[in-house]
Amino acid sequence: MTSPWPTGAPSDTATVDYLRVHRDTPRGPRRSHLFKQYPGSVRIPLPWPAPHAGQSDEPLALIGSLASAYAPTRLQFYTTAAMATLGGFPPTNASPTVRGGVRRAVPSGGAYYPAELYLAVTGGVAPGPGVYHYDATHHTLETLATDDPQASLRAALGRAPTPYTLLVSCRMWKNASTYGAFGYRLACLDTGALAGQLLHRAPDGTELRLTFDDEAFAALLGLDPDIESVYAVVLAGPSPAVPAAPAPHAPGRTPDASAPAPHADAPAAAPPQRWSAPRTIAVQGVESDLELRATAHPTAVRLHHASLRSGAVDRARDVPTPDASRRSPERGGPTTVRRPRRPAASGREIDLPEPLVLPEPLVPARADAALRSAVRFTSGAMTVRQLGTLLAWLLTGYRCDVAGTLAGSARLAVYCLPHRVTGLAPGHYAYDPATHSLRPAATDAAGDGDASTPIGALGGLRPATARLYLFAELDTGLRMYGDRWYRMQNVLAGIAIQRCRLASTAMGLACRPISDYDPGGLRGMFGVPRGQADVVQLLVGPAAPRAGVVDIGLSGQGDGRGA
Repeated sequence: MTSPWPTGAPSDTATVDYLRVHRDTPRGPRRSHLFKQYPGSVRIPLPWPAPHAGQSDEPLALIGSLASAYAPTRLQFYTTAAMATLGGFPPTNASPTVRGGVRRAVPSGGAYYPAELYLAVTGGVAPGPGVYHYDATHHTLETLATDDPQASLRAALGRAPTPYTLLVSCRMWKNASTYGAFGYRLACLDTGALAGQLLHRAPDGTELRLTFDDEAFAALLGLDPDIESVYAVVLAGPSPAVPAAPAPHAPGRTPDASAPAPHADAPAAAPPQRWSAPRTIAVQGVESDLELRATAHPTAVRLHHASLRSGAVDRARDVPTPDASRRSPERGGPTTVRRPRRPAASGREIDLPEPLVLPEPLVPARADAALRSAVRFTSGAMTVRQLGTLLAWLLTGYRCDVAGTLAGSARLAVYCLPHRVTGLAPGHYAYDPATHSLRPAATDAAGDGDASTPIGALGGLRPATARLYLFAELDTGLRMYGDRWYRMQNVLAGIAIQRCRLASTAMGLACRPISDYDPGGLRGMFGVPRGQADVVQLLVGPAAPRAGVVDIGLSGQGDGRGA
């Protein structure tokens, strides 16, 4: 079996040290997690339900649409009967296994949701220049500063900012109580999933940035980079419907009373407060992060610190390649641009059909409420065109500063294990995004997929119609970007996860990201070359009813989808 360690990277890099041990670190009992809030800040309610960007004349329509992508969409919990169905426990089991909580439209390991969303506004657009934190529980912006952050953003990004700059941060240790060192990897994936949701909702011309000055953003937001740091930046211009904002609200003055009210579950806005620097505004909800940081695994801490040190890269080499996957005007999906094809190796290369044009999105609140990670799959089949559409959506359809993303590679390698795909024989395949084709993988072993079969309470996922695997290309990336590359790869994989879920839902299928597999077995099953490391497994196919799962839509979002 080939070794996953990159040949061109020093053996003592933080990434390599982390990958050696991160799956084997002890895991502890689950700890409660809290939403981050700034209770003393001036609060700006956002429209609810949020209209889709460009479909409303409300001044805050674009911001409300983007921010609601991370709002809680439903309350969900497992009943004792559900645990019996999913895990084989006795139906009368009285042990405290039943748990639940609020769910959002993006997946998260253990439903910890370690990503936070901030907004920096420049120029004369609503709600006025300043820096804001999104309070997801109340669908409200919390004002952290009212100065124009344009100079700070330009210094951090190395370029002029857009009127709206969305800063996606990661609370690295929020899930460490459950996942140990492995939680850092999950937190990066979760952060990418939120970035993918924002990119899907944002207007054309939006760009993802993964290379920037971390210290500048920490100072702008008043963050302690040892427990929370910006991992992705989404540059979005205002929609044509967003008018210029009135004069910025002065310190100590609440926003205009005519601003739309939050949803029915939100409390009244906080009383007027004088603005103070971000570092001196009281914050709630990070107490457990501070405690967990003190016990975090050294390899995860070292990797995070190394990714911060390697943030000041030579931006001249981040020039995007020619766009090989234009945004579809319907859903921002991929429209493949045909390139001269390489000769098929021994005639075995399989050209995939053109990706499907997916239907118009629903009203955002309903669309978000419809997103589910499958709990069980049926034995149904899917078509090769549906599979090809999912593969195309994984890596394309958005702009990014990392070389290769516009060409569809994103330096993530994709492998595929179809089981019941009409028009495609079962087997081990590698996906080529440049030619939108599959090549039989040079497998080292003829395994039947046992290495990727979920176990335990996730056994209901075994009948998945197809399985997709994302591997990080480490060799070139570590040489160019240092240890930051591993974090960037996981963020890009998180975007791929969310895009796969969006496309699956639009086609009436389901998707489930999962890390419950044998990495070494996968390497042999696909003959993965040296220099690639596994990132995530995606199970796709028709979903079975969610027996015993109580799923209730929250106020203002229409009917929830039950079990």
